[in-house]
Amino acid sequence: MEKAGLTASYGAVQFFFWFVYGTALAFASPYLLDCGLSNTEIGLISAAACALSVLFQPAVSAYADQERSPSIKTFLLIAGGGVMVFGLFLALVYGKGGLLNGLLLGGAILLVQMALPFTNALATETINQGKRLNFSFARAFGSISKRPSGRNAQRSVEAPWHFFADIRRSRSRWRGAC
Repeated sequence: MEKAGLTASYGAVQFFFWFVYGTALAFASPYLLDCGLSNTEIGLISAAACALSVLFQPAVSAYADQERSPSIKTFLLIAGGGVMVFGLFLALVYGKGGLLNGLLLGGAILLVQMALPFTNALATETINQGKRLNFSFARAFGSISKRPSGRNAQRSVEAPWHFFADIRRSRSRWRGAC
């Protein structure tokens, strides 16, 4: 057994995961409302993301359990990278059509929800390898990150989408300089 534990490292994974999860779900409704979707359409997009997650998780998990599959860390990196790509596209297409925004945000929520079992499996794999990890403390550290993500969501509702407007202004200034 190793002397140094991995509680802090896994706590950082939990912190990042729950920050992204809380932000994506808290921003979904005001973002899509601002893009022109109705509450019903937003509910359908959220429900579709949840349903697809339920359908895909067993298949992806079965693949992950195979001997020659990538490691759990690789799956988490793919999901995290995918969420960042969806976020970038959301910033680029903001206000250019509600359905496209809804599909992109639904895809991001799907990836975040699919990452949850892999985040927990990472802890189980670490413990099974004989490494020290205090799961409860690391998970509690992750829960702390939901507070700032919720606060950011509250600010976005109070002053909607200034962040995206700033990106669009910067992008148009950059194009004009070329």
